[in-house]
Amino acid sequence: MTRILVIEDEDSLHPLYRVLLDRLKYDVAVARTGAEGIAAAVKSPPDVVVLDLMLPDKPGLEVARELQALGLLNGTPLIITTGLGQQDAKAIGQSLMATSVLVKPFGMNEMIGAIRNAANSISARSSNAARSI
Repeated sequence: MTRILVIEDEDSLHPLYRVLLDRLKYDVAVARTGAEGIAAAVKSPPDVVVLDLMLPDKPGLEVARELQALGLLNGTPLIITTGLGQQDAKAIGQSLMATSVLVKPFGMNEMIGAIRNAANSISARSSNAARSI
């Protein structure tokens, strides 16, 4: 089962992520702070990370860089969510090699599409790796 780690401080979104992603048969972990997100990723490495750029304890940009330094984003799709303007968000997303950048407010269908695309890219890589063995 694909494991999705959502690092988001907006409590009102947590039940939405859990219910929608559970229904789609994803294993979902939700962290409220950057530190919680990093700890959750170390404990159980995710297949996809959904990261808010504005967290209470540290910027999402710093969280992403820490996850990269720990090797936890190597080949792991990163979906950025942010309240920043479109241009700023895209620039940050490109610097982090994010799979998708979603500017708030975004629709849940947009989020589900980004997660499905990320999960499908993991499946495709796994299939190709298995064929090359």
